[in-house]
Amino acid sequence: MVKNIVLIILWTMLSIGGQLYLAYGQVLDDKIKAPEFRLAPVNIQSGQDCIIGKALEDKEFTVILFWTTWCPHCARAITDMNDYNSQYGNEIKFCGVALEQDIGKVKNYLDARGITFPVGIDRDGVVGYMYGIRGVPTIVVIDKDGYVFDYGFSLRGIMNRIINRLEETKR
Repeated sequence: MVKNIVLIILWTMLSIGGQLYLAYGQVLDDKIKAPEFRLAPVNIQSGQDCIIGKALEDKEFTVILFWTTWCPHCARAITDMNDYNSQYGNEIKFCGVALEQDIGKVKNYLDARGITFPVGIDRDGVVGYMYGIRGVPTIVVIDKDGYVFDYGFSLRGIMNRIINRLEETKR
């Protein structure tokens, strides 16, 4: 009986948000529709919200960085993502999601680093939960059709896969 209950709980967790967690660090063959969300950015004017949904813009990919201010690996990821945004911002949409953070602390953190891509705050953790976030930094890539293309911890590895895919589509 206990074994059946544990299996039911495990199955429920995997079907709600864990399905993305199982795919860390690989381009996904099975299409998983990205959960929709909208967060107003704390560092850029409201015209550039973090929107994932029907209005994914005319870009091939959207890269979402889930992060926190206390995470040392996140500091490197957010700086690297800012560099990628400068280089590939015309082809790829970049968006950050600060998990459960105070708005003032996040704004100061972003201002001190000169971050130019929009970053919203997921104060109650709902967006992180929808995406099955288990640790930070976590990067999720969504294709122009709204499906998860890639999911993992290494921004550089993910960006290499995106850049390769963009080069393939240009041929």
